[in-house]
Amino acid sequence: MPGRVQAARHVRQQPLAAVTGDHHGLERGELGDPSKLIDTTLGYLLGAEQTILVPGADHAGNDRPSAGAAQAAELQERLRAWADKELWPLRIQQAERCAVRCGDGVFTLAWEPVGERRRT
Repeated sequence: MPGRVQAARHVRQQPLAAVTGDHHGLERGELGDPSKLIDTTLGYLLGAEQTILVPGADHAGNDRPSAGAAQAAELQERLRAWADKELWPLRIQQAERCAVRCGDGVFTLAWEPVGERRRT
């Protein structure tokens, strides 16, 4: 029976070691560091950067911008300024880290009447 348990443990270890890059942990029979797996998964999900894009905003600088391109560009700039002010990249990381651990993440936007501002 101990042979079966050891074999099952080895099968579970291989994918974890491959994802986290801890091949020495596989040799030692360790399951790996869960925080390393979460950080690696989070890095793959989020990539190097996140950018707010509004459809049509990139056409505002053309010789013949489409109707609404100026409004789209203005909205994009306002959203980017809001995201910087609200530390949006950190909020995304926090939500995605929770999603990796728990399997789900939700963003909600609401209006805060007391502070007269959006809240997430």
